[in-house]
Amino acid sequence: MEDPCDACGAPPDYGMILSVGVSARPLVHSIRFLADRYPRLAVGFVATAESRATALEVAAGAGLDASLVRLETVLDDPSNTRQVMASANRLLGWMRGLGLQTGRIAVNPTGGRKWMSAALALFASYYGLLQVYVDVEYGPSGPAADTMELVRLGDLLEQSQLLRLEAVQKLFNAGLFLKAAKLAQEIADQGEAGSLVASALAELALYLHDWDQVQYVRKEPDFGPVREGIQRALVPMGPEWQDFANRLEALQAFITELHGSCREPGPKRLFLLDLVANARRRFLADHYGDALLRLMRLAEELALVHLAEYGIDVRDYGASAEREDLPQSVRGWLAKRAAENRTSLSFHEKVRTLKKLEHPFAALAYQGLPRGFRPVWDLRNRSVFVHGYDPVSRTLAGAALGWFVGYVQGLTGRSVSELEVPQMPSLGFLLP
Repeated sequence: MEDPCDACGAPPDYGMILSVGVSARPLVHSIRFLADRYPRLAVGFVATAESRATALEVAAGAGLDASLVRLETVLDDPSNTRQVMASANRLLGWMRGLGLQTGRIAVNPTGGRKWMSAALALFASYYGLLQVYVDVEYGPSGPAADTMELVRLGDLLEQSQLLRLEAVQKLFNAGLFLKAAKLAQEIADQGEAGSLVASALAELALYLHDWDQVQYVRKEPDFGPVREGIQRALVPMGPEWQDFANRLEALQAFITELHGSCREPGPKRLFLLDLVANARRRFLADHYGDALLRLMRLAEELALVHLAEYGIDVRDYGASAEREDLPQSVRGWLAKRAAENRTSLSFHEKVRTLKKLEHPFAALAYQGLPRGFRPVWDLRNRSVFVHGYDPVSRTLAGAALGWFVGYVQGLTGRSVSELEVPQMPSLGFLLP
């Protein structure tokens, strides 16, 4: 591929993009200061029609090589900062074509109109360009050369990164892990300061999203990369992260145990605890429809647990139908299902089987709150998430959650408060 600098000789030593106002006095001194240090200085001016003459005067007064000067003219329209950014982008492309790397191109956004300066500062921040200006003290006879110094300006996006991480923190703490992961990855991809932290948080949020969606039923989440990323990113932040890391390790151990228990035959009582905690998180985040769906998933798992008390394997109806110790009505019911080549029972069919076995859970499924959970079943079928248009109220979701918490506590003997599910780690240490 042809070198773009073949036609222009050696690449410039440095490049500067700057906006120009009508006064040339401060700008001439700044350009001369840089030209003395970089004899082959490429300069790109962004000017209005009124300040074009100033830009040309500065270029001539600083003795710049005419082949290394380019001028972009924009309309004097404060409402249209896009044109300044477009002009700056063309100047950036021109400088790169001269052979300058990003690290050798700076932007001085302090000249020109205020709206031009704002646009240039944002442009430089987005492209990761150094932002500088030349500071100088003026005496009676003009600028004192020995007081001139190059001053670096703060990067706007770098400074606003805290605000973006705060948004990640809020999404994460609300249990909206997928949204938190997407925003964190955007921050990481832009290479901003703190991108290492953002990348680690994106991996962590995706890991927790898989847990929240009970993906561990099929496969065990890989915590190794998450642990390594968290350690690299958070250890330098100080001791505040340690409690977070400890909670995360406890949660990871619980998820590993969950995966193992779901791979084993028989009732999955640990799974019940996680489903309750899952529905609880959704309720506390004001996602009542989601909480209701998870409670119905919990009800289905409870039905399986109770069927297992009779040794009924819902994966093999034919074998269960031949059991002599089961009532004839149950055996006939299961034999019919097996003859239809049914691969699974619906929730209603599970409850009907338990009803034939005279298990109390079947009666509770048909009773209203606070004794039973029929309203949950009914509203699940009428909700906007399934077939209907009925919203899920906080009152009903809260009452249903309380019912299932109490039922699972009685079944497992676990604590009502947390049901021995590790508390979700929250990002309280990233920001003050």
